[in-house]
Amino acid sequence: MERYPAAEAKLGHGLVISEIVEEVFLNAFERFNDRPPLRMGEWLESLIDPSLKALLEDTAAEKENLSFIQSAQLAEAERNGHPR
Repeated sequence: MERYPAAEAKLGHGLVISEIVEEVFLNAFERFNDRPPLRMGEWLESLIDPSLKALLEDTAAEKENLSFIQSAQLAEAERNGHPR
């Protein structure tokens, strides 16, 4: 987090690590078919910067997006008989 002082300042005050991880994975899911020829770990690491920037620039919108995805996943799990 040393490279991201703004993010470090918000950790625990409106931003949590799990949201950053979810944002990275959401971006990975959306961009999977267009990923560059990198090892998976390298590619995921390359998504940290844009994901973190998106969270910092418009935290409310990105959190709403993550919440929507979580709700959809929960609804799908319940439909399949696997409540969280």
